[in-house]
Amino acid sequence: MINERYLIKKKLGQGRSAVYLCCDIEFPDEDQAVKILSSEVPEEESQFFKNEFFILRKLNHPNIIKANELGTIVKKNGEGQKISLGSRFLTMEYFDGEELIKYKKLNDEKVLLEIIKQLCSVLYYLHQSNYVYYDLKLENILVNENNGKPEIKLIDLGFAQYIPDAEAKTVRGTAEYIAPELLRNEEHDHRVDLYSLGILLYRIVYNTFPFNTKKEIDIYKSHLEEEFDFPPSDFSDKMISTIKKLLAKNPEERCTNTLEVLGALNISIDDELIKDWIPVSSFTSRKDVLTIIDTYLSDKQSGEVFVIKGSEGAGKTALLNELYARKDNVVSIRENKSAPGVEFVRFILKRIIYSGFVYTNLPKELIEFAESLMSKPKGNLIDELKSLLMKITPLCNFILLMDGFNFYDDYTLEVLRNIFPILQVNGIKIILSENTEIADRAGLINNLREISLTPFTETQLNEFIERSYYPAFPSVELRKSIL
Repeated sequence: MINERYLIKKKLGQGRSAVYLCCDIEFPDEDQAVKILSSEVPEEESQFFKNEFFILRKLNHPNIIKANELGTIVKKNGEGQKISLGSRFLTMEYFDGEELIKYKKLNDEKVLLEIIKQLCSVLYYLHQSNYVYYDLKLENILVNENNGKPEIKLIDLGFAQYIPDAEAKTVRGTAEYIAPELLRNEEHDHRVDLYSLGILLYRIVYNTFPFNTKKEIDIYKSHLEEEFDFPPSDFSDKMISTIKKLLAKNPEERCTNTLEVLGALNISIDDELIKDWIPVSSFTSRKDVLTIIDTYLSDKQSGEVFVIKGSEGAGKTALLNELYARKDNVVSIRENKSAPGVEFVRFILKRIIYSGFVYTNLPKELIEFAESLMSKPKGNLIDELKSLLMKITPLCNFILLMDGFNFYDDYTLEVLRNIFPILQVNGIKIILSENTEIADRAGLINNLREISLTPFTETQLNEFIERSYYPAFPSVELRKSIL
């Protein structure tokens, strides 16, 4: 067990990181996958890992694995697995599938077309929202069967990038799948993923790569210079023609997007596909709010509690996620999905105590006191918590983000109102969010400052559209429709 929460059941795989099947004892109804990155990896690798978590948090597509929590292993029980303290981890939904390359039905074109349909759907979702995946390959696609039909999940988004925020167009990906324009260090766009899709399909159709070498430098030369062969196969002419177009050395000669791939293969674009193309949540046009919050976070004297208010869809969660991604010492609490009351309070305490930047600064006796409260509190829980936090908060500095505050149950709110003053006095920054369509619950907190997320101005709307959709999207028509 790690951090007194995730019970490791078995190892699922090993790549740049190790993946295990686990049970989250806070939410035991469903298994989860936990991905663990060694503390000994280079900083760049650790940044890719963190980047993957925050990208996955924004994405919402049925063919992309969902991420739940990000943390550091500060405590472990048992010796069954080689897991080291200080390692970073993220938890994800568990999808009981196998790597696509191992799927036995790939030689059935009807089955392959269903897989292509789902793959094109998820790539269009990413591309239209200004994301490039960069590491599309058979090993990064899991497949299972649901009611006799294949169902895929895209995994490992560590190399993925949100293009408007990309500081440099770096070469990233796997040698066998990498597009020529990346190797030439040219300006590129989402069509690098379409080239990788072509390689992926070639490998399925011919059971080999389109080059006869395993040396990385020779593979790169093949991508740049070699005209690939397309010998006869059992697959249709339209399948081979589509692969040829995807593998064009010049990106201008490839399909423009995956909708064209679907059209070339006579795959209908139905409501089942379209409903999943709501764009990725994009944090835009709230720089004024961020400036105010950054000033508050850097002010050592301020004991205010900030509450971000807005209607459903105003961007409150996106704002808190942006803060979570930017800061290293954040304890993030989302809406209560556990049992209300004492159980949720214990959950909040566990999130605080087992954060790497808190746990490593606490003496053994304080950790034992905290763990006794998390397991079986004695006496008045509020008084015990106040006593604990009076001892903890002078030793460690952190930011507490609490999303959906006015959805919390009455008992939890009563506890939080009692312990917030201790956090405030000791310099712990607290930022809440509340839905203005629900009754206000933060009003009784002392030294409260409200920030309202108002509707976009026309300038902010333009920025939102520019950052939310890729350049080829019909943005003018969309802007008119919104206005």
